[in-house]
Amino acid sequence: MMLTEDRLRAYMKCPAFFHYGGTVELPLKTAIIEMIYIQMTLALMKYAERWVYQDLLSRCIEQFPRRMDLDPAEHNIPVLQKDAAIIIDELFQVLQPKMYIPIFGPYQQPIQISRSHFTPRIAAVLHRPINTQDEIHAITFSPFNTVRDMENDLIQQIKVMALDSWLPMRTQYKKNGRTVLHIVGAQGKDLVYTNLSHKWSEDKKGWAHYLSRPIKAIEAHYDYPITPCAYSCPYKTICKPDPFRTPILLEESS
Repeated sequence: MMLTEDRLRAYMKCPAFFHYGGTVELPLKTAIIEMIYIQMTLALMKYAERWVYQDLLSRCIEQFPRRMDLDPAEHNIPVLQKDAAIIIDELFQVLQPKMYIPIFGPYQQPIQISRSHFTPRIAAVLHRPINTQDEIHAITFSPFNTVRDMENDLIQQIKVMALDSWLPMRTQYKKNGRTVLHIVGAQGKDLVYTNLSHKWSEDKKGWAHYLSRPIKAIEAHYDYPITPCAYSCPYKTICKPDPFRTPILLEESS
């Protein structure tokens, strides 16, 4: 089974929501910011000496409605472009190119957990040369728009613990380094930003356990709804527990 972050978050939200095909996707504005950030980061890697921030930003802002196939009848394109320019500008003030050098662009390499493959979503991996200790900096975008929800997102917590063992260039770093995960979201025209860090010397065996529990539950077809339902769910009219089915407990599936 192939699992994306969107689908795994759907299961953590509600097993039945996952069962009916639900996903927890990036909001439109955050998806726009992610796409522009990735474009600009790849351009910085390829054309570092000729990289002109304002020119590239203007080009990306102009192009994203077409790249994302946005219908002007459904979306206020000028407002989206204006807000995106403000948020991206603020993001590059936090993660300045002279301080954070991109190593490579989007990382979406499947990781095998139990009988499934989980694909973490990383927009870019950066190196901070002015630091004396070895560090991996990674940028990821969140479907949530508050710092509290971002930091309490189990998937982000797992990422910051496990990222150094997932990345191919980890072997060249020392054991006393750390991973810093920069988490980005958007609310209106405001950047929502936080970060999590994890020292490589700290115990990180728990990440596999935390990630394997929901994945094993998915494989065991534990798809009962969470009741009472607190969400405005599109599947509410068809989502009913089956009284004749024996539930498969999460503890039994681990």
